[in-house]
Amino acid sequence: MSRKTLLKLQDKNSFIHIFSALMQDPFKLSQSKEFPLSTEDFPERFYKIIYSAIYNLYHEGLEKITPIEIDGYLSNTPTQYQIFNDNKGGEYLELVEETGQPENFEYHYIRVKKFTLLRQYYEAGID
Repeated sequence: MSRKTLLKLQDKNSFIHIFSALMQDPFKLSQSKEFPLSTEDFPERFYKIIYSAIYNLYHEGLEKITPIEIDGYLSNTPTQYQIFNDNKGGEYLELVEETGQPENFEYHYIRVKKFTLLRQYYEAGID
């Protein structure tokens, strides 16, 4: 299966709600038994970078994460910051804050995990 086909197996709208919930309440990242997430749940590098920034900022002690904190954090890593900027990361995070529904986290979490499982099946040769 091609990389392009695998990238179709994702729900980018659910990412908005996941990121919104994690930015508003990063404590959800400590609930790894109930809601385990990893960079593997985000197939495109842009989304991996955002997830990793939120994860790392939480583990550095932030209780609420804003686009400004993510931008500042990523500005210290030139390659990741370039990808973030090339994909209009600041505008994307504003969209996340404006339209994300953090109260629907669990629903979107399940959707994201479903697509992760489908990608794993395809990578393993299971149709």
